[in-house]
Amino acid sequence: MTTPLLEVLQHNYPQASITYVAGSWSKVIVEHSPVVNRVIDCGTVGIPGRYMLREYFHLAHLLRRSSFDLAFVLDRSPMLTLLPWLAGVPRRVGPDSLGRGFSLTDRVPVSASPQHLQHQAEIYLDLARAIGLSVDAPRMRFVPTSEERQKVPP
Repeated sequence: MTTPLLEVLQHNYPQASITYVAGSWSKVIVEHSPVVNRVIDCGTVGIPGRYMLREYFHLAHLLRRSSFDLAFVLDRSPMLTLLPWLAGVPRRVGPDSLGRGFSLTDRVPVSASPQHLQHQAEIYLDLARAIGLSVDAPRMRFVPTSEERQKVPP
C-alpha cells in the first residue's frame, strides 16, 4: 500500500535518499524497490505486546544517528508517531485519526467513520498532497528478485 507514496517521493525529491523502516515480516515488499536506498528492519517494534522498550529506544537512537530531515509515519499508532520525534526528525508527516498524531508536525486528518472510508494507499498519498507534493499517477509496485521470478511457473 505504500509503494505509490514511494514513487511520489522519488518523483518530487529525485536526489533524496529514501530509507524505509519496516518490520521483519513486511520488509520484503521494499527490499528490492529501485526507489528505496536503505531498509531498516525494526523487528517487531510496532506490534503491540511484541517488543520491549529497549528495542523501541534502540530504534529511536538508530534513526537519530541517521539525521533524517523528513519522516512519513504511515502507522496511526501514537508509539510509532513518537519515534521520529525522539529521533530528532524536524518534519514529521502522518495520518491523524482520533488525535493519535500528536507528535507529528504535519497532521493529516483521517476519518474514523465507516461512512468516509478511504483506501489505505490513498490515505498515504494524501500525506504527500498535504505538504504540497505533486501526485500524478502513482501505482502499486512490487519488484521480485530474479530468483523469485524463476520460482513462478510460466
